[in-house]
Amino acid sequence: MQAPTLQIQHNSTPQSARSSLGLSMGYNFTIRLLTTLAAYLACTSHAATDGQVGQRSQGSLRISLNLAPQVQISNLQDISLATDGLQLATSHNQVCIYSRTGQYQLLAQGSGQDASFKLKQTGQNSHSDQWSYQLAYDDGSGPQALASGVPLGGLTGADPHSQTCGTTGLNGRLQVSSQPSTNQHPRPGLYTGTLTLLVAPE
Repeated sequence: MQAPTLQIQHNSTPQSARSSLGLSMGYNFTIRLLTTLAAYLACTSHAATDGQVGQRSQGSLRISLNLAPQVQISNLQDISLATDGLQLATSHNQVCIYSRTGQYQLLAQGSGQDASFKLKQTGQNSHSDQWSYQLAYDDGSGPQALASGVPLGGLTGADPHSQTCGTTGLNGRLQVSSQPSTNQHPRPGLYTGTLTLLVAPE
């Protein structure tokens, strides 16, 4: 860095000129001292040093550890719903969320087209009928609706110590609700699908 230039006016007195010049020299010396000190600290803080030859030799090196955040979702249970097709059917699943940070986000995807929350009729006499359902998730602060493929962030209450939620107990609640059929005469039978839940740390 180029030192700042101090201009001395010709009409200045000798005393004022000496004062200004002394200020400039002191300023330059301070800059050089700080630059040297910063370079020394940079070398001693980050670089390994080898030992010298002698009866004893001592060297040093820096060790760093990057602890990656980890999460886990467990205690998932298959859900069975029963309905006459005209009434709302709801079931809940208590889950365990482990996160080293205590915070996380949740993303859900169904097995319908475009990962939609839909169940497909199965069995020998099955048709192409599908059944929609809705999801909500509660981390302890109240249920929030889940949209397929859209992360629900800002969730808290995960156990940061135990992967089996031995500290907090089961700390998440998944709610599945089947919607009344829009078909006036829905075909009876079994409708099945897969729900995938992805937990990521925050």
